[in-house]
Amino acid sequence: WFVNCYKKKFDNMKVCSVSSKDLWVFLINGKYSVIVGSENYPRSRGGLRIDNGPAIYGYEGKLPKPLSVIEKLKKGKVAYTRYQEWPNQYDTDGEVSLKDFNQYFNQMLSEYKKL
Repeated sequence: WFVNCYKKKFDNMKVCSVSSKDLWVFLINGKYSVIVGSENYPRSRGGLRIDNGPAIYGYEGKLPKPLSVIEKLKKGKVAYTRYQEWPNQYDTDGEVSLKDFNQYFNQMLSEYKKL
């Protein structure tokens, strides 16, 4: 897991993320988002499945109900990702261990408070 935080000088926007491979959790000006994949194909559907739970789908990598997804990530062991990366329009599948996710998520929250 990798934590990155910064404050934009132009508008003082506070941005933090915790990421691993094809999975990102963002905290931007107090709002959470969960993203699967990078450079998602326009209007494509991407998904996340945690352990043996049902898949959660969103468009262009952005998943709905991010707080609910984050709670599931905290409790899970492994996350499976699926998205379509530009310019290819075929599924790209990945697997992310959720070991230590809580530790790095809390580190992100701590760094966000210092911005």
